[in-house]
Parts: sequence; C-alpha cells; structure tokens
Amino acid sequence: MAGLSRNRHTLRLAHPSGGSSIMEHHPAMRPLGGTTRAFIALLGGGAILAALLVASAASAQDGAAPPIDLAPPPAQEPQRDPGPIAPVPYPNPLFAGGRAPAPAVAAPAAQPAPAQPQLSYAQQQAQALQRIHTYFNAVRTMTGRFTQIAPDGTLQEGVFTMSRPGRINFDYTNPDELKVISDGTTVMVQNDFARTQQTYFLRQTPLRYLLADHIDLTSDSTVRDIILEGDLITVVLTEDNETDGWLTLMFDPETYELRQWATTTQGQTVTVAIYDTRTNQPVDDQQFRIFVWTDIPM
Repeated sequence: MAGLSRNRHTLRLAHPSGGSSIMEHHPAMRPLGGTTRAFIALLGGGAILAALLVASAASAQDGAAPPIDLAPPPAQEPQRDPGPIAPVPYPNPLFAGGRAPAPAVAAPAAQPAPAQPQLSYAQQQAQALQRIHTYFNAVRTMTGRFTQIAPDGTLQEGVFTMSRPGRINFDYTNPDELKVISDGTTVMVQNDFARTQQTYFLRQTPLRYLLADHIDLTSDSTVRDIILEGDLITVVLTEDNETDGWLTLMFDPETYELRQWATTTQGQTVTVAIYDTRTNQPVDDQQFRIFVWTDIPM
C-alpha cells in the first residue's frame, strides 16, 4: 500500500525470570558408629547389611557417585504469571488493532504505451483537411468584425454577416461608406459616397467557395494546396479554369475555425482577417437584399 512503510515490526514478548536450580552435592556419608552397628545386628542378618553400608561409604570417599540425600528438597518460590502480552502499537493509525499488516505485494511495473507511428506530411495534410471539412461545413451563419488589406496595402475595417448558401454582407466603417453584398446569385460592390454600384455573378468570383452550401475540401479537383504551419493551416481552393481566380482559406490549427481568407482575381489579392466571430446564430435576411439605383447608369 502506498504511503506505508515496509519495515517489519517484531512484537516483543515478556518472559518470566526464573533462577536455575543448583543441585548441592552433600558430603560423603560418614562411617557408621558402634551404636548403629549394634542396631543393625538386632534386625537379623546384620552382618550382610553392615558390610553393604561400609562398602557404600568407602565408595563415596573414593570419588564415586554421592549418596542419595533422603532429606526433602528446599521449598522454591512459585513463578509469577506475567499476565497478557500487550502488542506493540503499529505506527499507522489506520490499523486500530496495532498490528503490522502483511507486507504489500508490489504491483507489476506499468508497461509503456506503444509509440504512435509518425505520420508523414501527406498524412498530416489529409488528416487536417478532413477535420477542417467537417467543421467548416457545419457553419451555417457567421458574424463578426473584419480587417481588409487591399492590393495596394490599404487597410479597411468593418463588420460582416454571412449566411450560407450564397449570402454575405460586408459593411465598411466610415469614411468609406462601402458595401459588398451577395444575395446568393449576384455580388454587388456599392460605394454610397461616390454613388457607384458594380455587380458580378457569384459563380464567377472566388467567394463561391466560401459561400457554397457544401464544399468538398477532400476533393483533389478543388484543393490546389494545403500548407501546415505552426499557427495556421492554409488551404488553397481553385478549379481547372483559374481565370476566375482562387480562394485561400486560413484556419486555426487547434480549433479549425476560419481566421482569414484571401481572394485572388486577375493577379490582384485582397486579404480579409476576421475576429470576434459568432457562428450558427440567427441573422436578419434583409442585410442581403440588393437595391439597384435607377439614377446610376449600369
């Protein structure tokens, strides 16, 4: 058990003290006196018994076995009962009985997890593209703020609303008074300050990829390139006819959320970075209506 010492604790037992009995050697029997011999003679056969006693005395004086002492042994002090033996308390308070548990059996060492095979760059690209495909096609609406970098390096900011399929509204902050609106079929670039409007078919712009109802990011005919970097995953989308331009999408490598895109048409690239985004929230469809000014020649 973890946290417990594995030292063995031996129980100490109290033993009663006892002295060793020492047998005392009594002095050799002295020769019988005359009175004694006379007493033996009265018993009959005194001569034989007297001879035996005299021989026994002589043997004791020569170093033979001592005579048997017929006197009662001295009284010995009775042994005291030591009482019950108290166990030595075990240091761990979890064991109320105070006795050491059996030594824990060590668990077998954990085997290291098998090393995961290293993916090739092509496999990493395919894996990232599949995850982006799943996430991006699940986004139906998106709102947030944007910063746009024009081909000449000019910065513009504003808010945007997207609703797939086909609809988006970029509302630029003053003093530009610029709007870009797609209603699902037509894309219009409108400048309120200059009183100008320009229209394009959505299918002829790179935005058709961004606004498609479902985009197949796993198709070789759609994906021109995929670049894995530390802070971004870049996916370049195009078709065989590159005269309509192409769209570059950049995703977060951890969450696979869309971070920015760039549209390239006739060699001119416009980059849009988005932030403070919210996805799959209700939006107002009126933002995607296109009003054509009748007093402007189209």
